Amino acid sequence: MNEDLYNGIFEGNIKRGIKTGIITITDDKRKIVYHCKRDYSAFLKDPEEKNRASCFCELVLDYGYPPENIDIEVVIPKTIPEDKADIIVYDDNGAEYLMVECFESLETDEEFQYAIVRSSANAQHVEAKYFVIASNFRRTVFEVENLNTYERYKNIIADIPARYTEIPQQRFVKGVKEFKKVSKEEIQYIFDIVNYIAWQGGKTFIEVAKQEVNKLVQVKIKDEATTKYGEAYKFQIETKESPQHLLYKINSIYYNIQQSDDILLQPDTVYKIVEVLQDIELSSAI
Repeated sequence: MNEDLYNGIFEGNIKRGIKTGIITITDDKRKIVYHCKRDYSAFLKDPEEKNRASCFCELVLDYGYPPENIDIEVVIPKTIPEDKADIIVYDDNGAEYLMVECFESLETDEEFQYAIVRSSANAQHVEAKYFVIASNFRRTVFEVENLNTYERYKNIIADIPARYTEIPQQRFVKGVKEFKKVSKEEIQYIFDIVNYIAWQGGKTFIEVAKQEVNKLVQVKIKDEATTKYGEAYKFQIETKESPQHLLYKINSIYYNIQQSDDILLQPDTVYKIVEVLQDIELSSAI
């Protein structure tokens, strides 16, 4: 078996999917087959395919959606040239419920904003209730109703609802739903992304940007260590949480670390950095 198929953050989900029979890898290791609403095969060399495979396995195994209610590469109505959704989840009556769009990477806010605009338009065309933007280190879930892409926090929800249930307030709960583990090589790549966000295209001196990112890293590690079993972590974006409220939570933790200082980045910038860091476990990676 080609171990390159299972490296990094997608490894565990793909292995679970193979074990439970919801996906298979062809004998020549060139294709993956999704066993869902219809069997669908795709080339594994495509950059986004491991991401899609991981998302599909999570939808079935962690969120409880029946594979027969999920389809892959679904044509989006009213798109010219024709566009396709990576994953569509249907409700039990056959109506579009959730759309997932997978990207190889979204390193800059410009790339992420473009992904939001494109995906939100597609989600509205298919009349889904929710859509997900999933890249290698970032996953953001949106409610489609009354979507405003330029005040995105008003439509961001903490997580995908478990099998057609209510929207959760938080995603990560200690001992219940934990973070992804990443390698030291992957963490350096992630730090490059968040340092770039903090730099703000030159509005902040690069050394100051790195210092501010280091403060946020300290907060996340502290939160990972001190949160009690069964409690929600604070270093995460809750459903429809404003950047101002998120910064208040972050600063309350940082005050316990360094009582003579505050995080100096603007709320919107902190929000964007937390979007990247919240999914991963930092304490074991650095």
